[in-house]
Amino acid sequence: MSDCFYTQDEGGDEEHLLHSVYRHNPKLAKRTGAYLNECTAVGKYTYDVEFDAKITRSGDVSATIFRLIPHFEGLYFIGGKNHVRTLSVERNTVKDYNQLVDRGRPFAQSGESPFTINVENYNHDHFLTIKARCDYAQFKYADNRCDIPFEGMQTPLLEATCCKEGDRQLQDTKYLYIAPLKHGGWFNVKFHITMPGFEWKTDKANGDPNVNLFIDGKEVLNTNARVGNNNWKAGDDYRPGRGRNIEPSGYHVQFGIADASGEMIVKIKNPKVKSYASMRGQNDISFPDESAIGYKFISGECQGRNRYPDKLDDVMKQLAAEGKID
Repeated sequence: MSDCFYTQDEGGDEEHLLHSVYRHNPKLAKRTGAYLNECTAVGKYTYDVEFDAKITRSGDVSATIFRLIPHFEGLYFIGGKNHVRTLSVERNTVKDYNQLVDRGRPFAQSGESPFTINVENYNHDHFLTIKARCDYAQFKYADNRCDIPFEGMQTPLLEATCCKEGDRQLQDTKYLYIAPLKHGGWFNVKFHITMPGFEWKTDKANGDPNVNLFIDGKEVLNTNARVGNNNWKAGDDYRPGRGRNIEPSGYHVQFGIADASGEMIVKIKNPKVKSYASMRGQNDISFPDESAIGYKFISGECQGRNRYPDKLDDVMKQLAAEGKID
């Protein structure tokens, strides 16, 4: 189940791509994967999600029950002298794209889901987990998947594994939440994510990322984990000869069973999904103005950060949590 779909109406491709740089070249949009970017539910920077879930299983099984699906542009590739080049939607065709692929030119790719909610099995015990990724690279290889072993409650929390193999392949992954799975009963999940920004043509994240997580109405996590993919696209106000407005390609949500290793039934009810093109947004999913728990810091991410966040209120929360101020 996804919030990113549409029917083929009378307008067809021309209607869906009306405000896109691909509006005159829908074949290239489909070949590069950029057609999904025209989904109206795509969020660029911020996601607020809430839903109720009920999970029943038969035997040992692991699966993903929720994930953010990253989008990408598909026009950018690594050309001669390791420079970033760009196809033109006005002058290039699908044949041009295929020829570059056949010559081994790496194109911008979507990468792995940056945020997944999972059922994981360890020694016949089952856990509800949340795993986050930050993919700093635009031109990632399909087989380069940074991962971290799951060892039940002994799995390190908020400690990232950084993978640096290959040119322009920087990415990290980390567990944000692990708890014994509630079998057969309903439980509520609610979270807020603010994605980092990424610098164009570099593998560098910036901004002020944040993740707040609530299980059954109780806040269980407030952290500065980086969650996101370096997936740029040419902005919708692009005009030939006038330069490009560069913006994130964004993400859409997907509920349901993926990558299952056995039999499982997942029921979802009352889903609410609100996404935004900006770093802040207001919606009908209520979150407290201030966190009720201490701020948790991520260690081991590929791109280092200062000990304390930039925001003064977060600095004060950390000092209070350490008992350095009242």
